[in-house]
Amino acid sequence: MPLNKIKDYRLFLSALLIMALIPIFHFTFLKTPKYQNIIFISIDALRADHLSCYGYKRLTTPNIDKLSKEGTLFLQAIAPSTDTFHSISAIMTSSYSHYYGERRYDSSVNPSAQTLAEILSNHGYSTASFSNGYPISMINGINRGFETFIVNGDIGADKLTDTLLKWLESNNKRKFFVWAHYFDTHSPYSPPKPYDTLYIADSFNNHDKNLPIDSKDNTRTSRNVIPYNVAENGITNVDYYISQYDGEIRFIDEQISLLLYKLKQLGLSRNTVVIITADHGESLGEHDIYFQHGGIPYDNILLVPLIFKCDNLIPKSIKIEQQVSSVDIFPTILDILKIKYRSDIRGKSFLDLMQGKAKSHTNRAFSNSQSPMYSMRTKKWKL
Repeated sequence: MPLNKIKDYRLFLSALLIMALIPIFHFTFLKTPKYQNIIFISIDALRADHLSCYGYKRLTTPNIDKLSKEGTLFLQAIAPSTDTFHSISAIMTSSYSHYYGERRYDSSVNPSAQTLAEILSNHGYSTASFSNGYPISMINGINRGFETFIVNGDIGADKLTDTLLKWLESNNKRKFFVWAHYFDTHSPYSPPKPYDTLYIADSFNNHDKNLPIDSKDNTRTSRNVIPYNVAENGITNVDYYISQYDGEIRFIDEQISLLLYKLKQLGLSRNTVVIITADHGESLGEHDIYFQHGGIPYDNILLVPLIFKCDNLIPKSIKIEQQVSSVDIFPTILDILKIKYRSDIRGKSFLDLMQGKAKSHTNRAFSNSQSPMYSMRTKKWKL
């Protein structure tokens, strides 16, 4: 065959190959889902520095670690409160409780603000909330906007996950907003087998510090004692309780892996935003305070994990050092969904920050506590 005909033949085959690949390329790389589902996971009393993706010495979160590499990991996410009541209320309305006069132990959601669930429900989303933490049921108005709202403090993370997965199987044809709040990492720490012994005998458990058990019932001001409600069978070793706390984290991490697998199985991974955070952290010896929260707003209680995974909109494996607040989650979700929101909310969307379109974010994060005490944190200072 003449050379010129061979060249023409090759050009023809190349053109056919390109035409065949265009639909595949378009579907794989360019196609954006018509909507994004939202799964918001909050984990009670989970401090950021006990997740292995944040550099913790133990491998506590292999599945969350993998998720963080598929999205954005925030290194300085600040909780709006040291307790569940006010923190969750602030997250779900992007407003601080002290702005509308709420200072009671059992919080009420801002009566003048729409909750995230209300807004999404008004935009056609199926809304559901699942929790095994009794404090959630004590937040007046937190159920506003949820079609399904289940709180069962008598079950563990595994049973909670079972309920959530069954709901997903029955509701996967509609766009949805699901909030799951796992309570297992809250004291007292009682992980099921094999998580209860997973870290007891490892090289990080030194068994070299023992403290007396506090005779008072869960005071928030006692120092250098093991709280009464945390003590287990007279055990006075500090490392033992930390190993149990870490065991609870690993237990929840396994539940999250089941959730992620279910999303993949249902074909929902690409159009579902997955968010993982905590309502607040936990004291594990800082300032001589052990296994408590709710008191003074120290950083070990305010620094929480925050991970966003959103295919097509957010680059993978991004770590952000700029400080953000949990009240920023609300407007960020609505920005992702292109839903307008009120201008008087306290949070600021960090979608542009995740997409690399902005290099800075709001410089202040406010928090409150049951003490009562308030804090304002900037990148450099904390008042």
